[in-house]
Amino acid sequence: MSSHGLGMDGSAGEKIPDDLNTLPELLSDEGYTTACLSPSPYISEATGLDRGFDRFTRLSAKRLLNAANPMSLMKYALAVRSDGPGFALNYRRHNLSFIMSQMAKKWITELSRRDPVFLYLHMPNPHHPYTPCNRWIEEFTDEISMTSEEAMDLVMNVFDSTESLNEHMANGCDFSSDEWDAIKAMYDAEVRDADRYVGELFDHVTELDRDTIFVVTGDHGEFFGELGLLGHNLALHDAVTNVPLVLYGVPDLHAGPDDLVQHIDVTRTIGEYVGCATDQFQGIDLREGTREYCLIQRGTADLDSYTEYNTEFDESRFFESTVDCLRSPQFKYIEGNKKRFLFELPDEEYLVGEANPQKEDEMATELESLLASLPDWSGGAQDAEFTEEMKERLSDLGYV
Repeated sequence: MSSHGLGMDGSAGEKIPDDLNTLPELLSDEGYTTACLSPSPYISEATGLDRGFDRFTRLSAKRLLNAANPMSLMKYALAVRSDGPGFALNYRRHNLSFIMSQMAKKWITELSRRDPVFLYLHMPNPHHPYTPCNRWIEEFTDEISMTSEEAMDLVMNVFDSTESLNEHMANGCDFSSDEWDAIKAMYDAEVRDADRYVGELFDHVTELDRDTIFVVTGDHGEFFGELGLLGHNLALHDAVTNVPLVLYGVPDLHAGPDDLVQHIDVTRTIGEYVGCATDQFQGIDLREGTREYCLIQRGTADLDSYTEYNTEFDESRFFESTVDCLRSPQFKYIEGNKKRFLFELPDEEYLVGEANPQKEDEMATELESLLASLPDWSGGAQDAEFTEEMKERLSDLGYV
């Protein structure tokens, strides 16, 4: 993040610099046909992350009729009772995963006639407000005290807006055990839904009998009360930074399931493997080695947006400035605002810096050295250009 600056202002309010190549641009130079399906304004023309894609479509519930292909819409209409919410008028109840997976399979079938092809699919779920399709709701709510309708009403209320989310966190996420059970059940149902669509897409791709690299990962996890938080803002806890990763189709990987891996390592590994290596990728080639530490960063936070709801909100646990974090298998070191925290994992509640001053200083020195070694590509960045519809979507997702 600090190299290109995108996201360090806390809102991803800048475009990626023009002189920084994106992976699809590099793959295009190697003869790849590139395509992207995204539901996120952060992955769009607004931030410049559409660059390099020969085919790019950004979907949202409000843009479906204009952006989705008619066949996918027809299939969704026929399946809306099971793979959607039924005939709900509230657009936030409609999960885009079904339509996006249908479009992705259609695109892959069409593009597979060419050689080679790169497709990036940004699945919209699981993500709050956790509105899973009807297919899974009963299965995941049958052992909680609330009915499925009550659970749906709860998550729609809690995650109604950024303001609602912030107010709940400012007041300590004071939910009853029954309410927590309902929130987690709705999230689990969305995870099950996403698992289904990813599995179907993998089966579809591998049945085409092509040499295939298939990557599954997440951009963040979710808080469910850790540090008194919901969603995925404010802190660099493992609840939001330790995400799933599957890398299929790249042989001779040196890294194993228990090793530390960053997303940039996956990008670097694929780039090296397919022949578009670049010094822009600071990661490591996972076919050659593993890393001792992971670098994690987060942009500025507006703590006033929490204290306005509760003046007793404990700001001391968080950083208002940009935050840099170094994580090893055993320790996590975090610094910002002239504060520094050291945790011994898996605990991330009690500070252990006073008991381990040598380890804290060691990790502080390592972090400083690592940050100093990063190139600076942040010059010349322009403001992102979000439309009103994009801003509304970002608010729905709890970002602005």
